[in-house]
Amino acid sequence: MLNLYYVLKEDEGIILWDFRISQRSLFALSTGYMIALSYYLSFMNLIFILLVSGTYIFVMAKKEDKIRISADVAISVITGLLISSFMLLPAALQMTGSSRFNSNLSNNF
Repeated sequence: MLNLYYVLKEDEGIILWDFRISQRSLFALSTGYMIALSYYLSFMNLIFILLVSGTYIFVMAKKEDKIRISADVAISVITGLLISSFMLLPAALQMTGSSRFNSNLSNNF
């Protein structure tokens, strides 16, 4: 959440040794790490993150910064998903192949 706050506030980043790391890349790394640890809980966190950032963009952001902030958040979340795909894709494939998942799909709404 702290990385998201800095992405929304347009912070420059942190200086680590001799190079600057942007807050967007830190947010993407932390999102990827969060999804790799537990994708059930992380998708609930991502919904919360998107609701909070959407509320911030519509309520508090300046008109000229809305597109940049929403692009930064979207790129960071997609990059986090791509970083964690080495764990997310095999888990999704295993889940879709299970009998419990397939029996839930056969029932009508």
